[in-house]
Amino acid sequence: MTEKPFEAQLQLDPDVIDTFEIPKELADELSALLTKSSIRRSLMLEVINQPTKYEAMEELLLPVETRSMVLKQIITNQFVPEKYRSQAYTWHFPYSNGECIVWIKPTN
Repeated sequence: MTEKPFEAQLQLDPDVIDTFEIPKELADELSALLTKSSIRRSLMLEVINQPTKYEAMEELLLPVETRSMVLKQIITNQFVPEKYRSQAYTWHFPYSNGECIVWIKPTN
């Protein structure tokens, strides 16, 4: 017997109260952007005392962050179930798992 997606997610994080899926293309693009953002932020920390290099890294980060925010807004508006579209809940995309499943958690 295979596990249902929600049950599998609950084992990874007990705060998950529900899940929903997003299209693979959207998940892949957001995952790539979040990975790039994480790497570029780490690189920025390495050059924080070098203003010229820091500003160059910042310029590389801005388009990535902008596109990431656009995709997050699309997910919020088009895919988050209506009952979770309030400040009482937040969604989390565990981008490193290679899946299209998004978690819903209560806002802390």
